[in-house]
Amino acid sequence: MFSLTESHRFFLCQHYVDMRKGIDSLCSVVRSDMGMHPLTGDVFLFFPRHRRSVKVLRWDGDGFILYHKRLERGTSCAPPSSQTSPERCGG
Repeated sequence: MFSLTESHRFFLCQHYVDMRKGIDSLCSVVRSDMGMHPLTGDVFLFFPRHRRSVKVLRWDGDGFILYHKRLERGTSCAPPSSQTSPERCGG
């Protein structure tokens, strides 16, 4: 069962990610770009440039869970990074 609680640590990838990436490619992003290890049980969040979807990756002890949500209207308001500005959120 997929659940997220306050006990999980959440990490946002600081650059946009191609949403065609699957589990193996996102694990590679976690290792090489974020400098972290994907098998920790931490939660990793990935947004594309248009912010109309989000992918959530987490190791649950015996396999990876990849959650992908696509918005039908509007955009996600990802926390500001070097590539986004708060005033552009919400579109």
